[in-house]
Amino acid sequence: MMDLSTLRVSEELIPPWLKTAYDEGELSVYDTVRAIIETRRSIRDYSDRPVTRETIQELVEIANWAPSPENSQNWRIVVVRKPEVLDRIKGFLATAFDKKIKEKLGKALEDKPKVVSRTRGFFSSLGGAPAMLFVFVVPSGHGLPIDMQSAAAWTQSFLLAAHSKGLATCWFAGVLYCEDEIRNELGISEGWMATGITLGYPSK
Repeated sequence: MMDLSTLRVSEELIPPWLKTAYDEGELSVYDTVRAIIETRRSIRDYSDRPVTRETIQELVEIANWAPSPENSQNWRIVVVRKPEVLDRIKGFLATAFDKKIKEKLGKALEDKPKVVSRTRGFFSSLGGAPAMLFVFVVPSGHGLPIDMQSAAAWTQSFLLAAHSKGLATCWFAGVLYCEDEIRNELGISEGWMATGITLGYPSK
């Protein structure tokens, strides 16, 4: 039976039904899947504990079981773990936030300046995540909307697999605001950028 401590979630986030089933030793496969889905959160504060290449590879291979048109698996995943590359990406994101997001977000959240400040902080620091993944899709012949569905399916599968292993993630579409800079940094010219994912162990 699944050990709830593996999910690394605080007591108040554990649904009552899950605690009851766990305490009674009656956690079915369905319950386990449901628990992983319901307790996953977007985490924006990470510890400095590194995530091994082997762990990331394992999670990527699990996510590759996601559905895609005619099983084309037309996603392309780029993993970044080098601190110097992550630092440059943080710089791109911070600049993009200041130039393209700050004013609009400030107006939308005029009464919540702390939220704007925290958002800017995440753009410029990635919450200290030791790794980041970028999800691209290449044309399958079925059009961009369908190809983006493949990328979304892959991303959600990755997030759930990571959570089940005690890792934290954040689905981070903010990378699209500086796509050109990130592409140049990563040397990627093909396909469409779908999203980014921060990855690491939660800070608490």
